[in-house]
Amino acid sequence: MFRRRLPAVHTHHRQEVNAIGRELKAILISLFGICFVLWSLEFLDQIIFRQGLDRFGIWPRQTKGLLGIPLAPFLHGGWFHLIANTVPLLVFSALIMMRNRREWSVVSLWILLVGGFGTWLMGRGYSVHIGASGIIFGYLGYLLSLGWFERKISS
Repeated sequence: MFRRRLPAVHTHHRQEVNAIGRELKAILISLFGICFVLWSLEFLDQIIFRQGLDRFGIWPRQTKGLLGIPLAPFLHGGWFHLIANTVPLLVFSALIMMRNRREWSVVSLWILLVGGFGTWLMGRGYSVHIGASGIIFGYLGYLLSLGWFERKISS
């Protein structure tokens, strides 16, 4: 039987498609992981701890509130709060991850620290601040800044 050998261009194209597929799979796994962690923690908080985990949020200008800086984005004030944060968090995360997953990690860490510390400094006193809204608005600001400064349609 006669087998025709494909030109190198087709092989290269197939490799690019496979690479894009692997990258999309990695992004989807990352997004699923984020969702799993957020929803599992809220389930534990609601069912087992009776909203007791919320005390680990950011308490402005109190030393115990510093622990909340890395923890607050993972805690939510109920199912509706979590639902309201999940969709924009996943959409903005996906948009940044499609540029570069390492970039997403660095941006996330900076937003977590700067936004959390800002909340600790300027948040309403004698209250606890929880939720991923700070991360979401940080992502939005980052994406808008990219579009403004890069001036490319892809941004």
